[in-house]
Amino acid sequence: MTAVELLKQSNYNPSKIEVDKIGDNTLLITLHKGQKLKEHKTAKSAILLCVEGEVIYSYTNHEVNLKPIRYIKIEADLLHELTAVVDSKVLLIKS
Repeated sequence: MTAVELLKQSNYNPSKIEVDKIGDNTLLITLHKGQKLKEHKTAKSAILLCVEGEVIYSYTNHEVNLKPIRYIKIEADLLHELTAVVDSKVLLIKS
């Protein structure tokens, strides 16, 4: 499932979440305070880089707060979710 497909299935209004494709393997995702990308998996590993705001990346009973210039590697097939603490922008860079 692609990030865009996941956003369309979100319980939030998709018009409030912006996804901009930047090149072949990079997405800029804008989340508003409190919005969440539900638990999901990705087929390929990726890097999630916070460029603005603050998000919580959750996986396997762990939470990682990401603020600007902080990043985390997302392993393929790992269940995870993302929650915006404040209005935020993240880059998803797929391997």
